[in-house]
Amino acid sequence: MYMLKSSSLVLVCCICVSLSSLLAPAEGAQCTVHPDHKCQATCNGTTFDISKLFDYPITVKGKYGDYLVDLCNGVMCPDALNTTGVAICQMESQSYNCGLIKEPIWLFNYNFQNTQFTVQYPWGIDWRISEIIFTEDKSVEKTTIEFVNEKPNLQYNFLVRGKCIGQPYDDCK
Repeated sequence: MYMLKSSSLVLVCCICVSLSSLLAPAEGAQCTVHPDHKCQATCNGTTFDISKLFDYPITVKGKYGDYLVDLCNGVMCPDALNTTGVAICQMESQSYNCGLIKEPIWLFNYNFQNTQFTVQYPWGIDWRISEIIFTEDKSVEKTTIEFVNEKPNLQYNFLVRGKCIGQPYDDCK
């Protein structure tokens, strides 16, 4: 039987502790969505409002087509089963509901470098869901939105970046 020396055992323990810290989940909390205004939510004591970030509806270029986006009022998605109240509609040869505005899920990420939160829009056709990560980036004066990818299958990922991402700061109103 092979016996580990105490120095080898200490090394193995340090490696295990280091690996476990990499696997720890990100810290965050679910936010409270305003009952009458789905574009507002209170996260960790701060109320965010994404209704003024863009002149909705907007079109976002994707890999396989465009996405029509209105996170506050919804858009018409002509070929989808739910044709109204659609947060994001994928426009290809036919349109696909990629998530509804009626029950967004807001998640605040505890990131002390910059403000970051995620909004998910479930209930798209055929299990589709859209996830938008909002990241404060003080070097980006005008807020942008971009399509990132469709991963895993039927999850549409977008990134919103800018100095203002809905925070209640005076210079963001």
